[in-house]
Amino acid sequence: MKFLNGYLSSLFNKKAVDQRPEVELPKTDFCAYLTEKFGRETAAQVVESFQKMGLPAPQKEDEFLEGAEGGLVFLNKYGLSIRIESADFPKDEWKPDRINDSGWVIQPLATLQAGSAIIEICPGCNLASNRDYLTHLKGNLESQGSKFFDVRISNIGHLPVKSPSFPDGVPVVIDRLAVQRLTNDIKPASEAIKLLAEEAALAQKTLYAPLREAFAAGYQGGKMDNFWNMCRQYVAEGKLVAGWTQASESSGKPYNAARSAKTYALKCE
Repeated sequence: MKFLNGYLSSLFNKKAVDQRPEVELPKTDFCAYLTEKFGRETAAQVVESFQKMGLPAPQKEDEFLEGAEGGLVFLNKYGLSIRIESADFPKDEWKPDRINDSGWVIQPLATLQAGSAIIEICPGCNLASNRDYLTHLKGNLESQGSKFFDVRISNIGHLPVKSPSFPDGVPVVIDRLAVQRLTNDIKPASEAIKLLAEEAALAQKTLYAPLREAFAAGYQGGKMDNFWNMCRQYVAEGKLVAGWTQASESSGKPYNAARSAKTYALKCE
């Protein structure tokens, strides 16, 4: 009898789950893309996250970018990008990793879970033009046990923080999924490389800590105005930079980002 009751209870619960109303979503290109990529439940949670942030969700396909692992939204007025990407990746040799402990990779101001997706709110910085920094970042990340495998100039930038070590600004990988953890033995880094790594990490921590605190307080409290006002002030002071607007070519990732950002900006006026 106990087994029968348990079996009937499981059938009832399954039926109740199956009869739940389907998630209502706006009929937009953005929601259609999210649904195809992640499913309806995740798409609904992403849209809800935009609402909680006080932002309009993109609608048309020219207001966001489709990436290999998800979508990207660029905010000119606030100097931020929003990455909406898979929370998990296939277990193979090309699997990217989210490197959250290195100053050589741009660190999010906030990370939100939305079903099977991760939403990262990332600070914008200046585009890089010196290809020597590709080698520089590749070597420094390897010394920390990570591999910068998608080595392209469009995947790196400069923080708006200058020092004797970094007269152009601290170089960072801005495509967070262009890096993966190494599984082989790591060679010990020199003291000079360790000091540079500490300087890079400190630059991000010092520059963005107030924004991280403001986002966390606003998102939890349901009032995001202070965070967005701080972002506008950071843009005015050059601490947040919509680097994608610096694209000099009429193709490629920065140009496509600039184009979608311009269209999306009309919603944020």
